[in-house]
Amino acid sequence: MRLSDEQIQKLIEWFANSTIKSDWSKGRKKDLEKNHKWIQPDMIQNLSDKELEIKFLEYYKAGGGRQSLNQIYRDRIIRDKNRFRETVLYLLDEGVEIKERLDQILGGKYRIEGFDKAILTSFLMDFNPEKYCLWNNKTETGFSVIGWRVYEGRDLWGNAYLKIVEALQRLRDWVHEFNLTFDEADIFLHMISAEAEGKEAVKAITEGREIFKPGQTKQLSEEVESMDFAMGKYLGEFIEANFSRINFGANLELYQDEEATGR
Repeated sequence: MRLSDEQIQKLIEWFANSTIKSDWSKGRKKDLEKNHKWIQPDMIQNLSDKELEIKFLEYYKAGGGRQSLNQIYRDRIIRDKNRFRETVLYLLDEGVEIKERLDQILGGKYRIEGFDKAILTSFLMDFNPEKYCLWNNKTETGFSVIGWRVYEGRDLWGNAYLKIVEALQRLRDWVHEFNLTFDEADIFLHMISAEAEGKEAVKAITEGREIFKPGQTKQLSEEVESMDFAMGKYLGEFIEANFSRINFGANLELYQDEEATGR
């Protein structure tokens, strides 16, 4: 279901006036300032192999301060230091169109296993937060919540990213007085797609109800969420531990990408 312009505006107003925006933005801003200092072509070029490895591993473990990444790819990405340095320098080369850079890194000559859209666009955002935005699974889920189909399956990586940037800019411009950054627009999409308060806000909007203020629904759902978490955690652990012995009726393997596993 696609939300109306009025409904989207109400959601953004709810988010912009909530403590969620200010609380999350403060932490992310500090991380962005820290990351921006070293995610620059001159710095990448002059760091020793060891310094570059330490910087990257710390960055990847923390998800750049804005996302959770599948740690299985962390060491693989930095294994070939020369190739990694070459790839990052190409990513940050403003003399090449961003569309071309993403196509070459995600599906061309600069491809490194595990250096996918979430970590790649996080680097871009820390390089220039006024120009580039984050693109991960929650970005796409957030857009689907409001009913926006941002790009087509036939779009190549670079073209899809340009459409993501354009769509996020539309959200930023929706209510001008709030002057949302790309990072804050990303937090908004994350909230409505992955956090209980954001999901409740969307539900209230679609049902024509008043949106609860952050924290109002917490006490009501704590016990249910705790029970669901315990049961889900146990079931997940059991299936993962016994995966090879379970007859699923098909030859299955646990899925893995840079943001998640089949678990």
